[in-house]
Amino acid sequence: MHNFLRRGRRMNIKYLSSIIMCKVNIIPDFPPRVKLIDNIISDDALQYETKLNSTALAVFKLVDGKNNLLDIVKDMNFQYGCKDDRVLNDVNQLILDANKRNILNLKIESNNLLYKNIARLIFNILYRRVERYDILDSNFFMIFVQLCKIIISKLKGLVIILDLAILFILYLSYDFNQTIYEYAWNIFAYVNLFIIGTVTSISMHETLHAYYFRKISNQTKSGFFVIRGMMMSFKRRKDQQISGLWVELSGPFITFVIGAAGYVSTYFLIPKEFYLYFYIFFFSYLIQIVNLLPFSGDGKNILLRILFSK
Repeated sequence: MHNFLRRGRRMNIKYLSSIIMCKVNIIPDFPPRVKLIDNIISDDALQYETKLNSTALAVFKLVDGKNNLLDIVKDMNFQYGCKDDRVLNDVNQLILDANKRNILNLKIESNNLLYKNIARLIFNILYRRVERYDILDSNFFMIFVQLCKIIISKLKGLVIILDLAILFILYLSYDFNQTIYEYAWNIFAYVNLFIIGTVTSISMHETLHAYYFRKISNQTKSGFFVIRGMMMSFKRRKDQQISGLWVELSGPFITFVIGAAGYVSTYFLIPKEFYLYFYIFFFSYLIQIVNLLPFSGDGKNILLRILFSK
C-alpha cells in the first residue's frame, strides 16, 4: 500500500505513512444516492450522470463496500495481466479522484485502533479525504441533530485525549497546588464549552444552508453534506451555486446573530461570575461571520451571485 503516499512528500513522511497503510484496509463504497447503471455513474442528489471508460467501469464494478483496495487491485491484475505496481497506481489515482468528486466514500478499517486513527489522520490532512453524508430530512431540527452527531463522532477522540490530560493535571495538583487545581477546573470547563459551541455552531451554519436551499428550491432531498479535511460544507449542483443570495448568507449571518444575541443576553441576564463561560460558548457562533469574507466559501458564492445578477 506504500504507493498511496509517493508523490512530493518528504522521505520521513512517506516512510511513516507506508508503514501505517500496510496495517489498514481502505474500502471504497458508493454513497447511498450514487448508482452504477451499465457504464454510467448516476448521482441522484445532484441530478448528475457521467459516462465511464472501460477501465473505470471495471474498477467501479468491484466496488461493493466489502472489497478493499488490494482486493480490487488483485482482480484488476488478474483481468489485465499488468504489473502490480502499475495497477495499484492507476487504481489508487482513480479511487482518490472519485472520492474528491464525491462519487465514492473511503472507509478506513483496522483491528488496531491506533493504526486506524493515524491512517484516518493521514488521509484527512494530507489528502483531504472527502466523507459524504446524505441527510434526507427536510426538518430543520433533525438535520441539525444529525450534523451534531457526525461532528461529535469526528472529534470524540481528540476531546477524550484533551479531557484526560486536564483531569490528570487535576489529579496531580489536588494536594500539591490548590491554585493550579482551580485553574485546571476552569480550563476543563472552558475547553468543553468551546468544543460544544464549535460543534453546534458549525452544525447550525450548515443546517441553515441546507434548510433554506431546499425550501427555496422546493427540492427537499437535493444536495448533501461533505467533510473534507477539517471542513464541513453543504454541496449542490454547480448551476445552483449562485442561485439564492439568502441561501449563502443565512448560514454565517444567522449563526452570528445567535452569537451576538447570546453575548447581549449574557451581559444583562447572567451573574458576572459566569460571564466567561457563556462568552466562550457564544464566541464560536460569532466567529462564523468570517465565512462572509470574499476569500471564504460563502463569501465567494455571494460575490459570484452579485456579479452574475447584473
